[in-house]
Amino acid sequence: MKKEFLIFIVLISVAAIISGATMALASNFSIINEYVQREAETNIPPDENTGNLNVSEKAVPEPAVSRLSINYNDDSDQILTPYEQEEIMSMLQRLGANVSNDFFSDIQTYQSQNSLSSSGLLTNETLELIVKQMAEQQLASNGYLY
Repeated sequence: MKKEFLIFIVLISVAAIISGATMALASNFSIINEYVQREAETNIPPDENTGNLNVSEKAVPEPAVSRLSINYNDDSDQILTPYEQEEIMSMLQRLGANVSNDFFSDIQTYQSQNSLSSSGLLTNETLELIVKQMAEQQLASNGYLY
């Protein structure tokens, strides 16, 4: 093989690797951003009086399942698109719930079956439980649940 061909192949391989890494970062940017923000929130806070780090307090990492939780400041601000409602209904169905076309009543039924406040509104607590159960189901189906 000629030296020029070898150099060309190496350059093409390097370009493919760089392009792949760039695409991976770009497609997962929202996940990376959430992770960085979560890590910034769990850092040890400085002591209010001196500004020094308070070494007696240690940040406790959250379990992996809770990383999927959604945290909104106020439940009343949640406005779901039809696509989001459809996805939530699909998750409920995969969790074994009997779903109808009435989002309100299906959420209310799910809440009562899981000992939540049966308001029929998709609260933080309800959404977090749905996501947690879906994650556990996915882990169990892959044989990773301990």
